Amino acid sequence: MNAELLGLNGAVKRVEAKTVSYSEKNGKTSERLESTSTLLFDESKNLLESSYSFPNHQSTKTIYKFDSNNRKIETQHFQDKVLQNKGEFFYDLNGREIEQKFYDFKKNQETVFKPIFTKDGFRIEEINYSEILNNGPPISDFNLSLSQGVNLCFSGIEVQKSKEIYNAKNNLVKRLFYNSQGKIIGRIFVDYNANDQPSEVAIFGSDSSFPPDNLKKWQEILFPILKNLRYFLFSLLAFIRLCLRGKFRKGIRCLIYNSPFTGKKILYDNQGRKVEVKSFLFLKEESRSLFKYDDKNNKTEELTNFHKEVNEYEYDNKNNWTKKTTSHHFFHKEIAQMMNRTVIIHRKIEYFD
Repeated sequence: MNAELLGLNGAVKRVEAKTVSYSEKNGKTSERLESTSTLLFDESKNLLESSYSFPNHQSTKTIYKFDSNNRKIETQHFQDKVLQNKGEFFYDLNGREIEQKFYDFKKNQETVFKPIFTKDGFRIEEINYSEILNNGPPISDFNLSLSQGVNLCFSGIEVQKSKEIYNAKNNLVKRLFYNSQGKIIGRIFVDYNANDQPSEVAIFGSDSSFPPDNLKKWQEILFPILKNLRYFLFSLLAFIRLCLRGKFRKGIRCLIYNSPFTGKKILYDNQGRKVEVKSFLFLKEESRSLFKYDDKNNKTEELTNFHKEVNEYEYDNKNNWTKKTTSHHFFHKEIAQMMNRTVIIHRKIEYFD
């Protein structure tokens, strides 16, 4: 991570931020300190340190170290000034990352990740979550954030391991989820446009539906049968629609996996900015988000089916914003009474020059 990826211009040395939210209830405005943070950079724009403090919660700090080629080689993560874990990163002569080591000092445990490289230049990474959790309970939810800020969610039952596959351009193209028996129970596929931005995402197997309580014996038997039949019919319909559009490979994928299929389509403008995200369930549009930007490429508006966010900025002479005012407006009346608020972030930015 560096200053440019964080949207900072110029030779930034230090950024201090303070976030305060304001909400109104019964005609009274309440003010709440949400967080304070500090980011430190070197002259090569590498992030050296990030620290965050939250009222009535633990403070965190992460320290990053880099080699002469600006490659990350070590991280140290602290909570309330106590070292919790350390990561080490190793590379081959071609600059490819070949190993990651993580030390959990609280559990006195070491976890090692070694990616596999195929002849086609693809990188494959496997993560065993039961080892990370020290044989704890299985994980049921995953959040995946891609490079353009496209957030995904996968919900599965008894996920114990995942495998990530990256193409030769280091873009994540596939993620597989396994249960404790080694069976694949979820898949995520990601397509990219000509600018290597994620343009389409398909998620199979993400399922959070459970049988109702107090079912009779015959109902317990019938429930999964009817559920799988419904999935098959939706998958068949999706297969037909995709084939009619000439997308035979994606259509066959729907038919083979016969599981809940959700997806996203992401559109960008000619400046590479995300302007629209559509979410689908079996090809039926469920929601849509629209985005607007100012002339400095900062987001000024996000409009969804249930919410509108408006951002206003004040800038310094380097075109970095020093104040950001975000207004959240929810369309549902009951939600609006609880969630409508204004968030203001003040940033103090120090430069090398």
